[in-house]
Amino acid sequence: MQAQVNFNQIKSSIFVPLDKKKSDQHCSLLFSNLIGTALQFRDNKYTYCGSYDLSQWLVLCFNTMVKQDEKLFADIVIPLVAYISIVDDACDEKITDISIEEMKSHCMIFRGESVQATNPAHKMGKLVYNLIKDSRFDGIRGKILEFLTVGTNLIEKAKNECENNGLVSEETLLAFLKERRVDSMSSLFFTINNFFNDIPEIDTCDHVIEYNHLACDIISLFNDVASIAKDAKKVVNNYIILNKGLKEGMSYSQLKQLPVEAFDSSLNEVLELIKEKLQQMETIKSSNPDNSKQFESIDEVMKGYCTWCIISKRFQHSNHLLPEYHSKKSVLKAMIETVLMPFLKPWSDNDMLTYLDDIENSMKKSSFSSILDSFAYSIGKFCSFSITN
Repeated sequence: MQAQVNFNQIKSSIFVPLDKKKSDQHCSLLFSNLIGTALQFRDNKYTYCGSYDLSQWLVLCFNTMVKQDEKLFADIVIPLVAYISIVDDACDEKITDISIEEMKSHCMIFRGESVQATNPAHKMGKLVYNLIKDSRFDGIRGKILEFLTVGTNLIEKAKNECENNGLVSEETLLAFLKERRVDSMSSLFFTINNFFNDIPEIDTCDHVIEYNHLACDIISLFNDVASIAKDAKKVVNNYIILNKGLKEGMSYSQLKQLPVEAFDSSLNEVLELIKEKLQQMETIKSSNPDNSKQFESIDEVMKGYCTWCIISKRFQHSNHLLPEYHSKKSVLKAMIETVLMPFLKPWSDNDMLTYLDDIENSMKKSSFSSILDSFAYSIGKFCSFSITN
C-alpha cells in the first residue's frame, strides 16, 4: 500500500543507530533511582519498561551529548525528562478531574509555588526543580513549565470535547499541531541540545524559527503515526484521527466507534505531509549555510526522536496499519535478560499501575472507610437512642 511506501522513504532519511550498551546502562541507573528510598515509585513492570524506553529515547536524541558530556546527560537530562514523562503519561492515560488537578500541581512546582509532596512524582518534581534552579537553566526550566501547562490544557480540552461530542474543526487541527510542538517535548529537546552545544536560543531569525517548527511538526506527526493503533481505541489527541474527523465531518463519539483500519487514508495523508515538511527543511538548510550549527543540533534530536518512534516497543500493536509496528513476542523477557537479570523481580504481565493509579485507589479506600465510619456512627447513635428509650 502507498502508506508503506511513504513510511519506508521517510525511515530511510531519518533512521539513526542506537548505542544499546549506553541505553542499557542508563536504564539500570534510572530504574534503581526511581524505586529507591528517595522517590519510591512502584517496583513493577510499568516502571521498568518506562525506564528502558526512556533511556533508548534520550540516548538516540542526545547521542553527541552522551559521548562528550555524559555527566550533564545523566545528572540533568535523564531526571528532568523522566519526571515530566512519568507525570504526563500517567495523567494523559486517565483524562479525569484527578489527573487534571495532578497536572496543575506540577505546574505550581515549576512556578516556584509551594506544593506538599504527597506522592513520588511531587518529590521528583521538587528534586528536578532544585537541580535546574541556577539561572543558566532558565530556558530549560521555562520549557518544562510550558510543557506542563500545555499538557494540562490538552487534557482538559480532550475531556471537554469528548463529553460535548463536538465536531473536529479546522481551527482544532491547526491549534493541535501548534500545541503538539510543546506537548511532544520536541521544543524542550531542541532547547536542551542548544544548551549543550552552546547555541543561543534564536527567536529573531525567520528561517531558523521555521526550521525548528518544521522539525517539531515532523516529530509530532511521526509520533502520531507510531501511536495510531493504541490511540484509535480511546480517541486521544492524534493528528491522524482529527484529520479524518475534519475531512469527513465526524464527531468524537463517531470517531471512537471506528476500527483502526478506517484511518488508513488519513495515515497516508499524514505520511505525505511529513515528506513535504522534510523537503521544506532541506530547502531551508541548503539556502542558509551560515546557520548549519543550529540546523545540525535540531537534526540530531529530530532523527533520534523519529528513530525511537520506529523501534520503541510501546508502539507495537498486532493491528497497527504498518507491519513495522506489529507486536513481537517475548519483548519484555529479552529486555529484562539483557539489563536486569542479576536482580530480576517476578512482575506479573499486568503489573502496569502508575503512581496516579495508587492515588486514585487510595482515594477510593479513604472514601469507602469514611462511608463505613459514618454508617458505624449512625448505628451507634441508633443503638444509644434505643437503649435510653
